[in-house]
Amino acid sequence: MIGYLAWDICRQLGRSPSESESWLEQAHAAAPEGVFPSRLEEIVTLRRVLEHDMSDAKARYYLGCFLYAHEQFEEAIGLWEQALPALQGFAVLHRNLGLAYWHRRGDLPAATRELERAMDIAPSDQELYLHLDFLYKAQGLVDARATLFERMRLLTAPRDDVHKRMVIMLVDLNRHREAVRMLEDTFVPSEMDQSFRNAFVTAHLGVARGHEQAGRLEEAIAIYKRALTYPANVGTGRPLTTCDAEVLYRLGCACERLGRVPEAIVAWQEAADEHHAHGDPLFPYIQMSLDKLNRYSELGLA
Repeated sequence: MIGYLAWDICRQLGRSPSESESWLEQAHAAAPEGVFPSRLEEIVTLRRVLEHDMSDAKARYYLGCFLYAHEQFEEAIGLWEQALPALQGFAVLHRNLGLAYWHRRGDLPAATRELERAMDIAPSDQELYLHLDFLYKAQGLVDARATLFERMRLLTAPRDDVHKRMVIMLVDLNRHREAVRMLEDTFVPSEMDQSFRNAFVTAHLGVARGHEQAGRLEEAIAIYKRALTYPANVGTGRPLTTCDAEVLYRLGCACERLGRVPEAIVAWQEAADEHHAHGDPLFPYIQMSLDKLNRYSELGLA
């Protein structure tokens, strides 16, 4: 049957029958992750194969890959769904469906289900962990994120982006002490990426607030000062314009509580020197710092 179809297709396209027959035989014999059709005769061949054999799961998967790459999303999804019963153990198919449900249909539960299946089949595929964390966070699945983090701990040689995501996950889960300990590792710099710097600051703020609430003000001040640094191992350099207003305001307040007013004033002045538009999360800390400075200026101290 394959030989006849290849001959018929190539006859219509004016190509050598041996080319199409050879490709089709190789595609059926190969593992599906090693095949991606790209030529016109391959697509025509796949469609003809499906006209004669509706049960050919590989042909459905291959054709779906081509169509999805060429923005025929719904037809591609339909083909992948039809191929799924025969290719249940194929992680890439579950991953493709998960991403399609997510990005093309906005169906986060269905996307989560397929990506979880993909990860169960291919637990070493680190990209799946990143996708699932995005989905869990978007759906507010805190316990699922915590469980996913524990699975990520078991990865051998995690990629740097996965390593960084683990820190961010700990911060989001309010496990600030663990995040600070993990931040002692070495991370690769990422150009124009401030998200990891934000995780560094938020983790230290969380630990410092815990010290303040327990009355350990000296420890809190030390952590606030640490949050203002740019350690080389974290891989984020100091920008021309900083975003430290919250840290500086809280540092000033902790110093104030210990009666170290000159230190507090310096911190509030640095916070007030930053420029953040109204509506920015840091804008209130500039205003509160200015309020503190105005109060102390009335005493002739600022």
